[in-house]
Parts: sequence; structure tokens; C-alpha cells
Amino acid sequence: MKKMLLMFLILVVMLATLASNGKSDTLSDNEEKSVLSTDESGVGRYKPLEGVRYEIDWCGGHQKTPLSDNAKYVLYLEEKFNVDINYIFIERSKWAELLSLRIVGGQVPDIMRVEGITDFQNYIKQEILMPVPEDVIATYAPNTFKLLKEYNESAFDTVKMGGVNYGLPRTNLNGSYNYAPVWRKDWLTAVGIDEMPRTLVETEEAFRAFRYNDPDGNGKKDTYGLSNFGMRPIYGAYGALPDRWLDVDGKLVYGGVYPGMRDALELLAEWYADGLIDPTFVTGEHTEGYWAYTQAFYNGIIGFTSPGAFYHINRPLYHLDAGGKSWKPFNTAKGGDHTTGNIVADETVWGIGYNPVGPTGFQGNEQWGFVEKQAIGFSYDLEEEPG
Repeated sequence: MKKMLLMFLILVVMLATLASNGKSDTLSDNEEKSVLSTDESGVGRYKPLEGVRYEIDWCGGHQKTPLSDNAKYVLYLEEKFNVDINYIFIERSKWAELLSLRIVGGQVPDIMRVEGITDFQNYIKQEILMPVPEDVIATYAPNTFKLLKEYNESAFDTVKMGGVNYGLPRTNLNGSYNYAPVWRKDWLTAVGIDEMPRTLVETEEAFRAFRYNDPDGNGKKDTYGLSNFGMRPIYGAYGALPDRWLDVDGKLVYGGVYPGMRDALELLAEWYADGLIDPTFVTGEHTEGYWAYTQAFYNGIIGFTSPGAFYHINRPLYHLDAGGKSWKPFNTAKGGDHTTGNIVADETVWGIGYNPVGPTGFQGNEQWGFVEKQAIGFSYDLEEEPG
């Protein structure tokens, strides 16, 4: 829903200027052509026609259920921009497949969210998506254009082919922030560590205490420092992530062969030999449910993890806030119930920490980025009525 809200905000200034399906109810075809002919070759041809109420087929949502017939956002946009919005719901888990079926059937939405760059490029080649020059966006959607450029100067590169712009990059403000690790704060307290670890050395000391000092107090040597999710910030402490490309002195270097990766793997191998890493890390600490769940952490096997973005790991921040998706099952496992406000996993138990600083000053974690691999495209049918 956070991404859905963001997309609405990004597109709100585009609605009346970049989309229609040719169904206007005020001017005749001849009258429309006479207006358009004043500047058919430039930006001016995209200016909305005065007195026309455009009808827009919009397939851009990102929710699990259809909107209600009188959804407040839709009503607001229709009134503000004098348009009629036909909102097309597509099941999120089958988005690419179902959108392609609509297109094959001749039901091409005016505005559509395209899941991946490959599909976006294919739709361009098949002349399903129309070109939308950056000058048009800068002229008729200046706030959107400014926001995108300020956050990422190269934002539009993801929606270009052959130097021609074909839409809007889909954005995620939350992707501007990297993951943060989570600690069993009560375990740190139990082994005598009062301050949240900040460096790789301090992190290793905590892992050894988790393994050898019985942090859960059950008299058994059955606890570990970390599993696979927790390795993300360890790689980051050496300036590398195994499945990412890095900009090194102006050249792209694959993270799996980056020099710092060797050092990170050597340290992890040492930790594994010393028993600090859960031996089932190969199959992963996530075993079922939502991708950011970490059953090994919930079940008291490990005391450190990094399962997702800040909104996955936050405790309830205000009245009626249910907390992050990764936090809620942990609170439940500890005997709490977020639906009734019974918060057991408070700041003394669930501690959001720091990505540890490595030996040469590197510090980092996975980050999605502001620009996503998805995009917003506009039907080629709109060439007939660019306003």
C-alpha cells in the first residue's frame, strides 16, 4: 500500500496531460484536429484540449484486492482533473501474465504499470507503448520531472530505448534507504553487552558470546550468532555484495569477484568453523511465509539478522500501528498480540542496530534504490489524441 500511495502521488500530475483513449465528449473530430494542428510537431500538441473531459483506462495499481466503486483517491483525481478513470484491477501475483493477455486481446490500457524491463522493451518493439519525450514531461508535469531528476539524474534511463523516452520510471522512496540489522537485545544484555555493536570487531564479540555464553539461559549450547540474512551487512563491511554490480573507479565490477568479497568469505568461513553461524544457513533462516520472515530468529536459534527494509523491522511507531511484517511474527512468538496492542517484543528485546563498520571503513547493506525495475507506460493509441 505504501508503494501504491507513492505511485498515485507520482502520477497525479500526469493524468490530465498524458493520457486518454480517444473518447472525448465535447469536441467533434474535425474540431479536435483543427486545435491539434497548431503545433503537431512539438510539445504543444500534448496540451490538453479545453473543455474536453478525458476518459482514462488506468492499469497501474499495486494492491491485492480491487478498489471499491467509489474509491476516494479515484474520486479525488476525477474531480481535480475533470477526467473519468476506468480503474483496471489485475491480480498482483500474475501481473505480467494477465496484462499481456489483455494486450493480446486488444484491451490496451491507456496507462499501465509494466513489471519488468524486458516486457517494457518488448512492448516498445511491438508498438504497444508510445514515445513520451522528456520535454513533454518537464513541461506538463514539472513537479514529477523535478522530483525524479533530484533523486536520480539518470532515472529516465530505465524507460528509454534507442535514446527515445517511452514513459515514466516507477519509483520507491523507501528504496532510498538500505537494510538495517536486528539484534536480540535481551541476548546482548544477558551476555553483558550494554551498547549496540557498531564495528565488525564488536559484532564478532557479540556472536561469540551468543554461541558460548548461553544467552537464552536454558543451559544448552544451542544458539548462534547469525544465518544467511545476517551475512548481508558482513559483506557490506568489506564494500561488497555477492549479487550486485559495483562502480569501482568508473568500471563495473561484479560483487562476487570484488576483492573485498574474498576477505568477507574468509571471515565467514572462520566464523562457521568456530560455530558462530547456524549450520542450516544454506537452506536459509526463512522457511515459510512472507519473504522477510526469519524463523531462525523468531525461534531463538540466532541473535542477529537483517531481513528487510526499515518498514519490515520497525516496532509499532504510533497508536494503531501494527508494526513491521518481520516484527509481528516475532512479537507473536514471544507471546504478544499486536492486534490487541500487547507488545512483548519492545526495545529491550527487539533491537534495531547498525551495519557494522569493517576494517577499512566500509559499511553497508542491501538497498533497492529509488528507481525500480518496473515502469509506467502509455498506450500507443494515445498518439491519436496526445492531450
